[in-house]
Amino acid sequence: MAAGPAGAGNRALREAREAREARAARAARAAGGGGEGPGAAARGRGPGGWRWGGAGGPAALAAALAASSGGVGAGGRGAGGAASRVGGAGPRLVALGDLHGDLEQAEAALRLAGVVDPSGAWAGRPGDLLVQTGDLVDRGPESLQVLRRFEGLAEEAGGAVELILGNHELMNVQGDFRYVNRREVMALGRSMIAGAAPGEGSAALGASEADLSEDPSQNMRELKAGTQEWARQWEVDGRWGSALARRWKVAAVRGEGRCRLLFAHAGISPATWAGTGVFGTPGGEGRMAALNLEMSGVLRQGRAGAFARLSQAGGPLWFRDYAIPCPPGGGEACPESEQLCEGLADILKDVGAEAMVVGHTIQEDGSILKRCPGPTGQPRLFVIDVGMSRAYLGHLAALECQGGVVAGLYPHGREILANFNFQHEAGGSEL
Repeated sequence: MAAGPAGAGNRALREAREAREARAARAARAAGGGGEGPGAAARGRGPGGWRWGGAGGPAALAAALAASSGGVGAGGRGAGGAASRVGGAGPRLVALGDLHGDLEQAEAALRLAGVVDPSGAWAGRPGDLLVQTGDLVDRGPESLQVLRRFEGLAEEAGGAVELILGNHELMNVQGDFRYVNRREVMALGRSMIAGAAPGEGSAALGASEADLSEDPSQNMRELKAGTQEWARQWEVDGRWGSALARRWKVAAVRGEGRCRLLFAHAGISPATWAGTGVFGTPGGEGRMAALNLEMSGVLRQGRAGAFARLSQAGGPLWFRDYAIPCPPGGGEACPESEQLCEGLADILKDVGAEAMVVGHTIQEDGSILKRCPGPTGQPRLFVIDVGMSRAYLGHLAALECQGGVVAGLYPHGREILANFNFQHEAGGSEL
């Protein structure tokens, strides 16, 4: 999520607040009063300035998940938050949104999604997939650890984990370190002074204010060493700058059958899609290849890439219009206009996907947002950034698709969001 050009993040949150508060109230009623809205008194700040999204934090969640049987009733919402495999429905496609430097929440989200075992090892069955939609870094004090965790999980899963580039990964590659956690930088500097090899310095533990030295000059040395090492790791030939350019995508289509979904961090606008050429295979597949090839080139430019087309406010790492609600009487000025949703339908038809899944814009009530319904009412867009990092709200959520049924997974249960079987049985042709 986080800041974008011209303060787009604040504008989106402000414009969306009223609609989300209404949804929060509905979610709270559905969960038996357990929902937490934007202004809930339960939210406080934990040690070191962390914001917690409810009593107990990730440790309490882990205990709750371990004790839960996770049954799902006919109404679509179960008593337990752990993912459950629908018998005979085939492989699972699971997606996680922005995690912003919070390792403990990342682990809790992976457990909630049911893709790791109690030891943290990959637990997906053959055909299962996990997609993370970007913004693993910044804000929280464990960005490098979260990056390493997902990179390692991707290697362990052997192609079953797809990592999507977020605007905060791009910002770091382009030398914009405004949202890097200062405590993480100091911890990184401390490890470098202690003799860590360049590119392998650990920013573990997230130094609290109590960890500051009584010697101001020592603090400055750590900060300087950490800043230099951080910048080095994000250079074009650095630890993370090179890794992102080689392996991460700006968009991907994953899943099979009625769970074939398009993923991007903020969303591919009709204008971006129309302005993208074709590489290799004709049609939507070739256009996707061209889009990812273009983004790889932007990353390889480092700081100079900030002027590229895909780095701008309307690009796939920044575009917010899909997530902004229509005000009453908005008419043609409404970002979620019929034209925008029709443009999305055309993109989905080109790539053969049922819907697009994005992060980037926080849903303050902690619920996955669904938009752009087709003729049969099934949504063509899901926004899954619920502010999982405790640097934001500390909510937890995952999106799951299995057998054509899309569900939101939450600590309080499972909620059906769409059924693409109904869409196809009804003869809908918009996708």
